Amino acid sequence: MLPHQSLQSAARRALDHLFPPQTEPNLLTGFKLYINVDLLGVVDDREEETDPSLQNVDPLLLGYRNGFNQVENTNQSSGPIQATPKSISSSPLDNPTPPNSSSLKRRISEELLVEGRIKQVKTKKSDKACVPDRGMLLSSQPLVSREESKVVDYSNLSGLVGKARKAQRTKNRRDARRASAHATGVTTVSFNSNDFDFTLDTNVSKPAWQGVNVNAKERNRIVSMWESGGWGESLKGLHLVPYEENMALSVRDSNLRQFLYRSRVTSKIANKLPEVSRVVSDFVRSIKQPNAEKDMLDNLRGHHWYSILGHDRNNRKVPSLSQFHQKNASTLGPFLQEGSLFWFLTEYGCGLLRAHFPQVAKRYKDCATKLEEMYGIKPLFGLFWNFCVNAPRAGIRRVHCKPHIDYKNIALGVCMIFVFGHFNHHERCWLVLWEAGIAVELPPGVFLIYPSSLFLHFNIDLQDLPVFTTSNNEMPTRSNLTSIGCSCSETAHQNDSDWQEAVGRGSMVWFSQATMFQSAELGYDTVGLAKEAGVNPTCPVDKWLDSGLFAVPFQ
Repeated sequence: MLPHQSLQSAARRALDHLFPPQTEPNLLTGFKLYINVDLLGVVDDREEETDPSLQNVDPLLLGYRNGFNQVENTNQSSGPIQATPKSISSSPLDNPTPPNSSSLKRRISEELLVEGRIKQVKTKKSDKACVPDRGMLLSSQPLVSREESKVVDYSNLSGLVGKARKAQRTKNRRDARRASAHATGVTTVSFNSNDFDFTLDTNVSKPAWQGVNVNAKERNRIVSMWESGGWGESLKGLHLVPYEENMALSVRDSNLRQFLYRSRVTSKIANKLPEVSRVVSDFVRSIKQPNAEKDMLDNLRGHHWYSILGHDRNNRKVPSLSQFHQKNASTLGPFLQEGSLFWFLTEYGCGLLRAHFPQVAKRYKDCATKLEEMYGIKPLFGLFWNFCVNAPRAGIRRVHCKPHIDYKNIALGVCMIFVFGHFNHHERCWLVLWEAGIAVELPPGVFLIYPSSLFLHFNIDLQDLPVFTTSNNEMPTRSNLTSIGCSCSETAHQNDSDWQEAVGRGSMVWFSQATMFQSAELGYDTVGLAKEAGVNPTCPVDKWLDSGLFAVPFQ
């Protein structure tokens, strides 16, 4: 039984409250509506510090649509992102039939609670010549008010009496208030049946603790295309997922496992972006022993300035702080202490992780508890063991990552990215997830949570792709392309080449390496010692998936 089943009756009441029978259909014909309204989330007490405003400062980008085959159709009116032709050819949208409300809710309950199994983890040797053209569908669930989302779960009061019942009821109400702070609209991208299983169609090692790097020949070829811009037909199947105002993003595979979540930009975060850039600049200047120039030039992720802080167990029997952390420990205190900006962003992001990947968060917390027992250490970055600041430097004017896989990170887990700067995010630095066949827009101020250990991923500019935006339905050419601005005035960046070229763009990354989880979950310092003791050294994938590790939570 999955852990969400205990919340099923409460979740159905929540759906009855939030989604009365629809009078106007808002979904593609034949499409299953997947709801994510942030109800009944279990959020740590610290999440109260991150209560976001419902106001968003970034506009919806309407210009970039379907895949790359749509550019010739300049007479097509703007509308929501479309499914691929094979997804809708047999189901025209002219007269969609409204779903039956009760059956819809029942289907939602069943599908969100079903987790597929894989009996043997294997790395799919797919052809890396072109990004796969996946069949996918999209729907949007609009924003609900905070009061509407404040639904209290009373199902766990059964059997409790007296003070225990009162205490549990108080906790339930507090949890509902915290969950309501995350009330948000959500755009859902779902892959067609049997078209993409991220636990099989990505790069999972056979022991399943970490990812697998792409072989050198394929990786070098893709990096060469990235560096030269000579993609040819390699990105023809790529689907663009733009940022929508007031909307988070949930991407789910064909088994309804959520493997990517992008937050919306709240006013609380947007107001801090100037401070973020200043603090990062101060942080970079404060580092007395940065990575060597050779290390930055050899960095497979890009040649930008970077730092890696926190604990790992790379090539060691016992975890310890990274070399970068140890060399610069004397200057890190003010930047990492409670109340600092880095601390605030860590708390905010970990609140999102608890709300949207609760079982992943639990796994991370259990790992931290076990390693504290074994070694007396605690993660310095909320639920994560490591933290990295990526920033521009002399000669490298923005953080724009090369194709790579963070394969040393935990496989059945996630990393978390925060983007900062002030730049033309509509056209610059989208994130491509190669195996999924999608490119995601990342405005400054968003948090992105996904398993970076499993996907070949990189940044790309839309100007390098055969998709353009023009006015008045003109045939697009290089001469009449227009930039879609940010929240500033229409002409604010007309002559601002730095903004147009994403100068100053940076990122922060929270992550944890697989070796830390090996020690915690096997109960031995190393995999070798576990083998000697007769312990199965592989990661129990089925157990984790059956626990709902990537299930879409009722919140």
